[in-house]
Amino acid sequence: MKTEECNNISYKEWNVVRKIGFGSFGAVYEIQREDFGYLYKAALKVINIPQTEQDLSSIKNNLGKSEESLEVYYESVASEIVKEFELMYKLRGTTNIVSYEDHEVRKHKDGIGWEILIRMELLTSLDNYMYEHPMRREDIIRLGIDICKALERCRMFDIIHRDIKPGNIFVSEQKDFKLGDFGIARTIEAHNEILELSQKGTINYMAPEVYKGNNYSFNVDLYSLGMVLYRLLNNNVLPFVPQPPHKPTYKDIAAANQMRFSGKILEPPCRDHTQLSDVILKACAYSPKERYQSAKEMRQHLEMVLRGETIQEFAGTTVLLPPKTLPKRNLLSIRGLGKYITVILVVILLAVSAIVLGKRIVEKKELSADHQVVQETGEGESENGGVTENQTGGEDAGEGEKEKIKENSHDELLNLIEAHEFVDSYKMIQDAVNAKENLDEEIKLFVQACRTELEYKRIGAVMKLLTNQVRKNEAFYRETIQWFYDRNKEDLAFEIIEDIRKKGEEGEELANKLSQEHEQSKKEGE
Repeated sequence: MKTEECNNISYKEWNVVRKIGFGSFGAVYEIQREDFGYLYKAALKVINIPQTEQDLSSIKNNLGKSEESLEVYYESVASEIVKEFELMYKLRGTTNIVSYEDHEVRKHKDGIGWEILIRMELLTSLDNYMYEHPMRREDIIRLGIDICKALERCRMFDIIHRDIKPGNIFVSEQKDFKLGDFGIARTIEAHNEILELSQKGTINYMAPEVYKGNNYSFNVDLYSLGMVLYRLLNNNVLPFVPQPPHKPTYKDIAAANQMRFSGKILEPPCRDHTQLSDVILKACAYSPKERYQSAKEMRQHLEMVLRGETIQEFAGTTVLLPPKTLPKRNLLSIRGLGKYITVILVVILLAVSAIVLGKRIVEKKELSADHQVVQETGEGESENGGVTENQTGGEDAGEGEKEKIKENSHDELLNLIEAHEFVDSYKMIQDAVNAKENLDEEIKLFVQACRTELEYKRIGAVMKLLTNQVRKNEAFYRETIQWFYDRNKEDLAFEIIEDIRKKGEEGEELANKLSQEHEQSKKEGE
């Protein structure tokens, strides 16, 4: 259902459907239009200048209160934003940059100021994407590669983004990561400096030289990208901020930023002690001279990590993982012994493979000797044309092998859950559920483990993978929902209830009951 706010916005032949985001620069809406039975969707960013009455009052205090001076000032701000559209137009067609489509600038009919509307491609924000898709190691590497490609394109036009953070990274339906919010950010930021507004929301990913007001170059963007990757590999926690289950305060974050800006050396992110960490730490080096000097160089190193290749610059300092392998939390950094360890592991793997292969050959020969009843004239059939014992025995053996693989996968999943390897174990659960397996009991174990580390979003995501056996899982649903209520996470509890509602008649009945019970509990509490 459209809100009154959506009804008050119009853009050419498009219909405003819903509000999908709000930031310091304005609101973002989903818009749609239909042509000859085809439905087209896009995003519409709406920027108002001034944004609020407080904004207008601040400008009056700084520039004077005459209506003419205010009109001249706000027209100049709008003009600068429109100039930035030229940059956005040049970057069109780049896979890893949010696509700008067109725009419209309108002078406010009542009062002073302008309204700027920008139509862009409709994407999913990184934060919302991670809520449904916890980031695997491979995903994090691909994000780094994609944003490096975007920065390579920016370098061609001498563009420094200067505001790379999760809020400016988006994901397409094809799972491409894209960088957004270019020149507009800088123009609004300059406007905010006149308003004497702080930058508290942006310094978490900012390079030290930018924060200190010193000269800087293109690799400040690589620093910020490195900080994004660091956080994703560090339990969603920035450097020097206390790890879960500790709940960081504003003072914790402020102290962490001061340590970073003072040049304290960063430790490797807790979820990775491989060459991926080396790449990230180089990108986040305190001295600009020690960082990557180009996005291309950083991208090439990330691609080597993805392929499992050795980066000579870091050879012998960290463990090298094969491609798409997720590191265990207790994997230690090995300095100076990397090459010898690799040789030993290869020898061991070859020896084990030879033993297993020899055993299977012997078993196959014995099976063939015991069951061979194939006659010279019957290729795969007995004399009466029926299926031979050799065939049926092979089918039984195949089924047995499948069961064995399934058991091994189950044991591996339980070990991952016990070790609190939530990224790996969630992916295994997700794959099994997609293959129509019932993993309700394993999901319950996963949730119990996540509770100890307050992994709220992972719990919310995995609860959606439960089967439609609502009655059987009712006690577990109640327990988990109450756990969220006890921790003031009412929004996550509500999401679980709404997911239950989708599970047939039993689900709708239980969801209604849970909602009513909660409302009654709130009234009694009042």
